[in-house]
Amino acid sequence: MKKKSNIILDYNPRLKKEYKKIKTLKIPKDLLRKHKPLTKGNSYPVELTKAEINLIKRLVSIEPIQEFIRERKGFPTYDFCWKGCQWEVKTIIGNNPLSVKYIIWRATDQNKRNIILDTSFTSMSLSDIEEQVIKHLSIRKNMKRIGKLLLVRGKTVIKMK
Repeated sequence: MKKKSNIILDYNPRLKKEYKKIKTLKIPKDLLRKHKPLTKGNSYPVELTKAEINLIKRLVSIEPIQEFIRERKGFPTYDFCWKGCQWEVKTIIGNNPLSVKYIIWRATDQNKRNIILDTSFTSMSLSDIEEQVIKHLSIRKNMKRIGKLLLVRGKTVIKMK
C-alpha cells in the first residue's frame, strides 16, 4: 500500500498486512477532557474534547469541516458536518475488541447513522478493529442502522461502509 495522504481509502481486505503497520498516536494528557470553545486549547466554536480536536485537525487535511453542531440539552446531536454529511465521532481508547461494537451501538442507539471511529489511541491493531466492524456490519439490523462508517488511525482514513 503506497502512503496516501489527504484522501479516504476504501476498505480492502487484501491490505490487512499493510493496515497492521499503521501506527497509533501517542496518547496526549487529558484526552477526554472537554475544552471550552474559542480558548487556547480549542480554537473551534463548540466545546470539544482533546480527542475530538486532535481528530478534526487530521480531517481538515482532507477537507475543511463545514459546520460544527452545538449540543442541545436533552437531544442527541451529531458533532459536525464534513464532506456533506453530519458525523458522530467516537474515540476508542480501550483494548477490548468487544468495545468496538458497543461504541457503534452507542451511536446508533441515538439514531446517528454516520460514524467516525477514531482508533488512533488504542493499542488494538487496526486489522482487529476492522474485523470487529465487519462482524458487526454482517448482522442485517446493524447494517441498516449505519449510513456511513469511517475508521481513522493517525492520518489514515478507511471507509468501511
